Amino acid sequence: YKMRRPDRSQTLPVFLFYTAFVCSYHIRLYIQAVPVGTDRTKTPNEVNTMIKCICFVKAKPGQTEEEFKNRWLNDHAQFAASWKNIKNYKVCLPIPEAHGKSGQGRLFDGVGILVWDTYEEMMEDYDSERGKAGVDDAYQFMDVAMNLFCEEHVIK
Repeated sequence: YKMRRPDRSQTLPVFLFYTAFVCSYHIRLYIQAVPVGTDRTKTPNEVNTMIKCICFVKAKPGQTEEEFKNRWLNDHAQFAASWKNIKNYKVCLPIPEAHGKSGQGRLFDGVGILVWDTYEEMMEDYDSERGKAGVDDAYQFMDVAMNLFCEEHVIK
């Protein structure tokens, strides 16, 4: 079974649309979704959820996949791993066999997932000196970083 590559005529305009709004800097979105049956008088942090930052990342032009992978896993990841409040940090990198060796047709070269218990803890980490240094470091080897800050609601 061979995975079908996405139709680039549809994915490229979507990619360009989002990158136009990113302007090579960090987007901070905070989505407040309230699960069905939740007491709507409670604030989002009183509901049993976790706060996540899901980072969709594209490598800077000219980097090999191996250089990008090593830079993210061995250098950059140490910033988030040292933050005071972070509970979990995952880096998800593409499977070459699923996308082809050249990576053509991929909108992103990786996804980072950072997890906190509360929005306030997340903001404390990002506003810290170490947090600011981590954001600055990301733009040394990442060309595009679109971040979705959201609440996780486990369904199953």
